[in-house]
Amino acid sequence: MTYYGQSLGACGDVYDDQSFTAAVSMLMFDNWPGASAEQNRNPICGPFVPGRKALNSAGLMVSAVKSSLAGYAEIGGDGLINCLGSGTGKSDAQCHIPLTATVTNKATGKSVQVKIVDRCVGCKVDDIDMTPAGFAAIADMSLGRTTVTWRFDDW
Repeated sequence: MTYYGQSLGACGDVYDDQSFTAAVSMLMFDNWPGASAEQNRNPICGPFVPGRKALNSAGLMVSAVKSSLAGYAEIGGDGLINCLGSGTGKSDAQCHIPLTATVTNKATGKSVQVKIVDRCVGCKVDDIDMTPAGFAAIADMSLGRTTVTWRFDDW
């Protein structure tokens, strides 16, 4: 396990360093069943949120399905889904319901659940790269890298 600064992830959603989110190796991410060159459509990102905006007959984006989550998925004229924030100027785009994983540090006896929202270019296939908040919850930040076990919760 390592840690990194979070922002816009490969899934197209925006999170900060205080979120309990993580990246898996690009070797896993890119080879996940159903993966394609469109990273934010990778099944490892989870399904899109229920909120939708779509083009109406006048060519304007209008709410097609409202969501309780910040952000929405926009369906363009090409039929593809794109992730957008709420439009308030905040970094709040969350257009996926991410898969989760439980990460356990046997040395400290602590575990944490994280959302998988990104891909790690420098990670080995079974590594997990956490946000600082997630890392600090189960290990001393001064380690920088430590041994953990982790597993996807449901997929």
